[in-house]
Amino acid sequence: MKFEILAISFAALFSGVSAGCAYNQYHWDCEWRGDSPSCGTTYHELGTTDEDGWELVDWTKDASLNQIRSRLGYCKDSYGNGCWSGYKRLWCKSNSSPDYIGDEDAY
Repeated sequence: MKFEILAISFAALFSGVSAGCAYNQYHWDCEWRGDSPSCGTTYHELGTTDEDGWELVDWTKDASLNQIRSRLGYCKDSYGNGCWSGYKRLWCKSNSSPDYIGDEDAY
């Protein structure tokens, strides 16, 4: 039994399983950017997609985590520590991005 658990853990670790969170049905491979206590800022606006296909979908620029918690889906659990300066940014891959189109295993 312990061997099976260990084998599954290693398989998940090395299979490229994302540790990302799900923001909503369209953005389910997300990650917070900005490390506390100095989280930094961005010149990007909400809705911007970068050259790697990540979209800026939310941030704590104008509100605290507690104020936006209800709209964060499962991403509130992966937020981590708060910022003393700057703010965290939530970047997501869209499940309609070219990386996922035609890949049934991605859904």
